[in-house]
Amino acid sequence: MKKALKFVFIAIFILSITVLTLGSCDMLNAVIGGGDKKCTHEWGEWKTITEADCVNPGTAERECSLCQEIEKKDIPAVGHTESDWIVDKEATCVEGGSKYTECTVCETVISTETILATGEHTESDWIVDKEATCVEDGSKHTECTVCETVISTETILATGEHTESDWIIDEEATCLDDGTKHTKCTICEVTISTETILATEEGHKYENYNCIYCGLTSVDCFEFTYLPESDSYSIKAKSSSSLPNEVILPSSFDGKPVTSIVGSAFYRCDSITGIVMPDSVTSIGNYAFMYCSNLANVVIPDSVTIIGNSAFYVCEKLTTVMIGNGVITIGNEAFYGCRILTNVTIGNNVTTIGNSAFYNCERLTSVVIPASVKTIGDYAFDSCKKLASIDVDENNQYFKSIDGNLYSKNGKTLIQYAKGKKDTTFEVPDSVTYINDYAFSGCTSLTSVVISDSVKTISKSAFYGCINLTNVIIGDGVTTIGKQAFYDCERLTSVVIGGSVTSIDDLAFASWCNSLENIYYNGTEAEWDRISISSNNDYLNNVTLYYYSESEPNEDGNFWHWVDGEVVVWN
Repeated sequence: MKKALKFVFIAIFILSITVLTLGSCDMLNAVIGGGDKKCTHEWGEWKTITEADCVNPGTAERECSLCQEIEKKDIPAVGHTESDWIVDKEATCVEGGSKYTECTVCETVISTETILATGEHTESDWIVDKEATCVEDGSKHTECTVCETVISTETILATGEHTESDWIIDEEATCLDDGTKHTKCTICEVTISTETILATEEGHKYENYNCIYCGLTSVDCFEFTYLPESDSYSIKAKSSSSLPNEVILPSSFDGKPVTSIVGSAFYRCDSITGIVMPDSVTSIGNYAFMYCSNLANVVIPDSVTIIGNSAFYVCEKLTTVMIGNGVITIGNEAFYGCRILTNVTIGNNVTTIGNSAFYNCERLTSVVIPASVKTIGDYAFDSCKKLASIDVDENNQYFKSIDGNLYSKNGKTLIQYAKGKKDTTFEVPDSVTYINDYAFSGCTSLTSVVISDSVKTISKSAFYGCINLTNVIIGDGVTTIGKQAFYDCERLTSVVIGGSVTSIDDLAFASWCNSLENIYYNGTEAEWDRISISSNNDYLNNVTLYYYSESEPNEDGNFWHWVDGEVVVWN
């Protein structure tokens, strides 16, 4: 029995080795019939392992369900699938093109071919090069729409017929004089027809002194004086009560031009609200419209060269003035006291702006000085409380503007501080040597002013009425403090006076300077005593006077020194 079991184990071992060596089907063949018969495979479906493409074969395999043997095979390449022709360059009438086919799968180019030039132009519609007019031929052409070669040209014949415009007025008819009008060809502008526009049959028709047709004020409202030197007439109102609100002055009288509005011509004509001056007028006399209390706006034509002294003096309702480019001179006090004047345009040929020309124009906010101006009189823009900017054309040879303030061209004279500025402090530039009369007068915003060492003279009334000014530093270059220089500076409490001052003129610190407490003199007591102080400066006698000492003094008295730009009293 033991031998039989041993034999079985040996047989099983040999069978296992055979299976591992020969494979399952070979093993079966070896076992079945002693190896005379082979396994009849039962193959599964072919499975694609790698897809075939246009040029590369793929692979497939299947498996025997009995012995799991794997069988493999190649899948042939499918070859290219050729596209239709693809044009990559169109042929033109003069140049060949090209086309190709490609594989629709892998885009490999399969075939290429030249497309022959067509040899035939494609003609466009007519293109107009020059339009024909009523008197001149034009031209047109056709061209190839592909290569733009000109194929045909042709003349467009002149039309021979004008296209007539509407009536064009050359000169309006007036109540007395005929006017003219014409038509023209809208293409060649040849005049086709002309016609007279008849004056109104009845001439002027006046109601309330003005013509209801043309607006002209009746000549019966005026007096005319013949001027033999110019063969012209001057004009003035007959009376202030015989004028309409809107006055239109005549340009001529008795066949001769009206060139001059004489002095006081419309003095106190309160009824006038507007005035229209003809281009014939060349001068506006002194006091011409003085106290015209309802005159609201004025346009001064380019023909006018002179605006006389006080010409629009205290025209209290005047808001806008346009000064023509012909004006050369704006007289003294020309617009004095025009308190609600807000807009002024100064013509670009003005050379002279007279004394107090715009004095007390309280609502004037800005002004531009043109390049032509050579002279600006004293107080020209004084008491203009809202004037925040005085600009000067950069080409002006006599004046310039720095931060909206008016200076001489060399910067040595500060002529006018723009008193409508809102700044509370101001330092006089180092270039300035002279502060003009009334330069800061009436400025209510400033509380502190530093006058640089370059300044030599503080002129008359320079800071008159600066009611909110509390402290002033006067530099060591100043020698003269002018008359009424700080008059009515009612809140002024402290003044530093430079050591070079030699004279303090009459009323320099007078009127309401009763808040003045301290004077800090940049010198010794002996030097102070040598200053010429005019009468009516009593407030200087009631202040505490301090003398300068760089080091702490050993003597009794009131002394001060600078510490980091601040006044410090020695205790």
